[in-house]
Amino acid sequence: MRPARRLSTCALGLGAAALLVSSLPAAAQSATERTFQNWVVRCDTPAKGAKRCRMVQVVRLKDSGQRLMQIGVSRVEGADAPMASVILPLGIYLPAGLTIQVDENEALRAPIEQCSRAGCEARLQMTEALAAQMKAGKTAKYTFQNVLRKDMTVPAPLAGFATAFGEMK
Repeated sequence: MRPARRLSTCALGLGAAALLVSSLPAAAQSATERTFQNWVVRCDTPAKGAKRCRMVQVVRLKDSGQRLMQIGVSRVEGADAPMASVILPLGIYLPAGLTIQVDENEALRAPIEQCSRAGCEARLQMTEALAAQMKAGKTAKYTFQNVLRKDMTVPAPLAGFATAFGEMK
């Protein structure tokens, strides 16, 4: 019995140490954050790596301010184009996927790939055509289905997208 107690105490001690280390800032890492209307661009440069940037827009419910959806665009090393990631609420009908329509342009479909405590994620490549639409557009409409299979459309303003996207280079 005693060895088991010692092992659990040791494990707790290691867990606390890991938590402490993970909360410390990385050595020799610089980070910046800039806001461009509806978008925030966060960049960091690891000690031994290239600059990484991600632009994010959070869509909140008007009455409560609670996050409804989060749109992110990031450049992935080795990929031909940036990736767009949309975090949707939990409790949605997954097989329907997500459609994205910029102004009156043709809607694009993206599968919902996974769900976690943060929400359900759909990802798609940010092609030159989609980036051009979003740079010139006023509103992107994100449509998914609730558990009753009813369409839910969430509009998100694109103000600041062009400048934020340019900052990610």
